[in-house]
Amino acid sequence: MRLFAELEPAAYEEVQQLVQEGKYDSVEQFLRVAAQNQLAIERSQGDTKQSNQSTKTEKSGARHWKYNPPNKVPTGAPFDDQRDEILLFSQYYRFFPLKCALYKLAGLSADAGGAVSLNEARKYIGEEIWPIREAIVDWEERNDIKKQNRKSTGFPKDKDQSMKRYLDHYVGKVQTQKGQPAGFGHDLGYVAFQEDGADWKIQLTSTGSKFVQMDNPLLRNGPDAPTLSEEEQAFIVATIRNDLDEEYQFMKHVYKILEEGEESYTNHLDKFRDFLEDSSAVGDDPSDNSVRSNAGGAISRMVELGILERGRRRGWYNTKRHPEKYNSVNII
Repeated sequence: MRLFAELEPAAYEEVQQLVQEGKYDSVEQFLRVAAQNQLAIERSQGDTKQSNQSTKTEKSGARHWKYNPPNKVPTGAPFDDQRDEILLFSQYYRFFPLKCALYKLAGLSADAGGAVSLNEARKYIGEEIWPIREAIVDWEERNDIKKQNRKSTGFPKDKDQSMKRYLDHYVGKVQTQKGQPAGFGHDLGYVAFQEDGADWKIQLTSTGSKFVQMDNPLLRNGPDAPTLSEEEQAFIVATIRNDLDEEYQFMKHVYKILEEGEESYTNHLDKFRDFLEDSSAVGDDPSDNSVRSNAGGAISRMVELGILERGRRRGWYNTKRHPEKYNSVNII
């Protein structure tokens, strides 16, 4: 829909200056971002009192960060309890975009009082996730955040193909030929799918609900904060340790290899291959691309979990905290 707005000359000149500086592609993009941010502020009004950080970001023109999950979230059973022999898909490389999708799904299902249509959930989350993504990208551009440190990684880059990929990965989909659900939340056991005639419905599991109820520092305080709290990190590690044994063993394998020497992880492909060749999730004689992508995906997730940290050169990673050092957490 095309709308016309009248701006004061001075305001228009300031917007044009921002476009010329490369912070926005056009005046129209600036206005879209401004409208989305204001809508997000209006939606969040009345939840709780602002934190000090929220007040500071609002005064500086940033979005209003004070998300709160619903008090009561309806839950269901996972579609498949047997996940101990799978490896997480290499393109599931960030947990924060998943947290946001689960957060929005929790609110939608709470309003509905139970599971909702998968198509409805994908449409709703696609609309609701965009203002969060735009606000984070705006913060990154204003603060000249380097690519490897961007917190918008994993979010859709546009509302077409990239959005479909985001929804497939972080909300989930049903594989038509297999008649089975797929997605990051499904693999972790955080999302419950159920077949409903010709349709599929979706909601959180009890484990997913518990994860959503954990306070998230970025959703509470804005992009200056970490993407995950220590409690969330420990909870995810506990999920993987308890339910995804193959993934947990691979994480320990990667940790051990990187602990032994300072080199780019791509210098250790043969050592990663040793594990993957014996994994039923990958199979015999994986290609170099398969080994690299599986290792790279695991490493990216391990960085966000605080297990690894980026080294001084591209592709180098330092060990920080062994997966076994995380406190045991009750995920039920």
